[in-house]
Amino acid sequence: VGLSTSGGAAAAQLAAIEYGLGVDWLTVFPERLAELTPERVNDVLRRYLHPERLSVALAGTPSADAAEPMIQP
Repeated sequence: VGLSTSGGAAAAQLAAIEYGLGVDWLTVFPERLAELTPERVNDVLRRYLHPERLSVALAGTPSADAAEPMIQP
């Protein structure tokens, strides 16, 4: 939807260049996206996502009806 106007297309092109993705990124991205398979995504997740290393942080004031912490240490 953002590419439906010339301003949106220009902003996307500029962002691609600023992020170092290259001037052809708007053409290449849909092709690369089409190459994804569930197997490839799962392989990357297994390689880089380590649930045992994750931490959870909560911020804010708990509600009055919160009898126990949601997450136990």
